[in-house]
Amino acid sequence: MDGQQDGGAPGQYSPDGKWWWDGSTWVAVQGSQPPPAKPRLPHQTRSFWVGLGVIAVVLVGFGTCIAAVANSPGAQRGAKAASMTSTPTAVSAPTVSPSVSPASTPTPTAAPTAVPPPSSAPTAVPPVAVAPPPTAAPACYPLSNSGTCYEPGEFCRTSDHGRTGRAGNGEAIVCEYNNGWRWEPA
Repeated sequence: MDGQQDGGAPGQYSPDGKWWWDGSTWVAVQGSQPPPAKPRLPHQTRSFWVGLGVIAVVLVGFGTCIAAVANSPGAQRGAKAASMTSTPTAVSAPTVSPSVSPASTPTPTAAPTAVPPPSSAPTAVPPVAVAPPPTAAPACYPLSNSGTCYEPGEFCRTSDHGRTGRAGNGEAIVCEYNNGWRWEPA
């Protein structure tokens, strides 16, 4: 390459870094290193793309496992059984207490009775009869999203398919497919 005039602009290295163009001739570079190479950006390295591929495979595998568990027949059966075994809650009626007017006369209170001293012989205490709780009007269940009772013929929610319940009038109802999922008399 010595003496050639086909170089480039004055003051540049050859592509291999072994020659220097001084403007008129190529001069061999002795003992000096070629200019430092530009550092590579992360996306230009092979290890970046390999690592990105490994992360993508792990995420896809994890998502596939979660989808398989969520869509398994056992998970769906467990969710359906949980929705079918919910117990209805009774709604108690509000109690009304009489109001006291300011002009009313005070009611007499009972005076405490004297308790006899304990005797030396133990006495048997008769069992106390416990009255059963009062029976309330049949409560409706399940309630709609707005908190109202379902009536026969109304559409069912997806979570209620196959469930049984009580309408507002106490009639047994079941969510069946009849031209759409509806509450029907049981």
